[in-house]
Amino acid sequence: MKGSFKDILEKLAVGRELAPYESVYWQASNEETGELCSAEVRCNAYADAIEAELQLMTGDRGDGTYENIKQWLWCESKPRNGAQWEIFGARVQGKDFTNAKYEWDEKFCKFFRAAVRVLKQDKVPDLEDLEKTELHDGEMFGDRQGDGSGRNVKINTNSLVYDNKKGMGM
Repeated sequence: MKGSFKDILEKLAVGRELAPYESVYWQASNEETGELCSAEVRCNAYADAIEAELQLMTGDRGDGTYENIKQWLWCESKPRNGAQWEIFGARVQGKDFTNAKYEWDEKFCKFFRAAVRVLKQDKVPDLEDLEKTELHDGEMFGDRQGDGSGRNVKINTNSLVYDNKKGMGM
């Protein structure tokens, strides 16, 4: 996935260009479960890199600290060939997600946008459910088996519609 600076930011749920040192932040908490989820997109000092991060904090101690802090998503985007930007690295639950699945960068951005959409509603997203729906592995790279046949199979539809076998039935 390649695009302009603004295109990449839009894919990460930011509707405008960021200035150096600027960030966009979303968060929501659930008092009953003691969870806090936050998402952030930030630009570095020279505006030549963007980072996006999604964290889930559980076990609210009541004093503003949490027992467990888990970085659920992280990615970095940099310019490549002038004005074209590209996501170079991505991690999901601490595991490298770069080139892990077909259209991995598109799926990553869809997951991030879906989480931000829920955070904007002031709710903690169910990240495991979002992972199942947004990071599914239904498609395959073109060089793996199961990508279809190179042959154009011709089917005689007459034999499917009419029973041409003699001695059968009516």
